[in-house]
Amino acid sequence: MTLGDQTELREYPLVRNLLGAIFNQDWREEHDCVEEVYEDLLDGEPRHARLARAAQIEAFVANRSEDEVDDVFRASGTGRRPRSDLGVSSREWLLAVVQRLRAQP
Repeated sequence: MTLGDQTELREYPLVRNLLGAIFNQDWREEHDCVEEVYEDLLDGEPRHARLARAAQIEAFVANRSEDEVDDVFRASGTGRRPRSDLGVSSREWLLAVVQRLRAQP
C-alpha cells in the first residue's frame, strides 16, 4: 500500500474497517457467502453506526474515479474483489453496500 493509499484510508476509518477487517483476506474461510458477512457483521450494527459507515463510504467515493477506488481496493489487501467476484466496479459495490446499510431499519 502506498503512502497515499494509507493516508486516504486513514481519513475514512469505517471504509478501512470494511475493507481490511470485515472483508479481510480470510472472509471466505469464515463465511460461506457475502450475504452471510452482511448479515453477521453489518446488519447487526446499530442504525447510527450503519449510517455513519454509509456516509463515509459516500464521501470516500465522491471525489475518486473508478480507477482510483480500484487502486485503493488493491492496495488495501482486502479479500473483496468486486470486478472478478461480481462483475461490478469497486465503486459500484461500495455504493451497493451504502444502499444496504441505509435500507436496514
